[in-house]
Amino acid sequence: MRFDSDQQEDAVKWDADWKEVGWKYYWRTSGRQFVMETFLCGNNLDVGCGPGFLSARCNLDSMQYTGVDFSPYGIEVAKELFPGRAFHVVNAETEKLPFKDRTFDTVICSDVLEHIKDHSLIIPELFRVSKRTVVVSVPTSMGGVGHVWPIWTAEDLTSKLDPFGKQESIQTFTHYSFHVAKYRRK
Repeated sequence: MRFDSDQQEDAVKWDADWKEVGWKYYWRTSGRQFVMETFLCGNNLDVGCGPGFLSARCNLDSMQYTGVDFSPYGIEVAKELFPGRAFHVVNAETEKLPFKDRTFDTVICSDVLEHIKDHSLIIPELFRVSKRTVVVSVPTSMGGVGHVWPIWTAEDLTSKLDPFGKQESIQTFTHYSFHVAKYRRK
């Protein structure tokens, strides 16, 4: 994994935040997990998985799950909570995802893009490793830990994702304050 000195500092802060607020975060975002689980299908990749909470939503008999995250602590917790699932520390802002092209049926990137300054690598990578579907969610307002990107609109998602896939839907969940975009790989 490649971290420059600022990113290394960010990773240390992120790990400290997870240690302090991880379970609170889970309960605050559990409604989002219920929405995201509807997109799980076949072999799934969760980019920005944190402690792997979405993996609990995968049916063990019919689905595979792999999670990647920037936070070594988040991945450590994920491995403890969900043994048998695959988890990897990956800095998706600065390094390619460590998977072959078209590896996953569904790639989910939930509440990640607002934490990343430069989307020029991560977004093409989401589509590269997907066989079929990419699902991205972003908050409709700022205020979370580590948010560096401005407030997201459905149009922001469209402008970032349309060059890489065919839009199937964009939904706004006002109760949970986030947008979800579902795309087919071109």
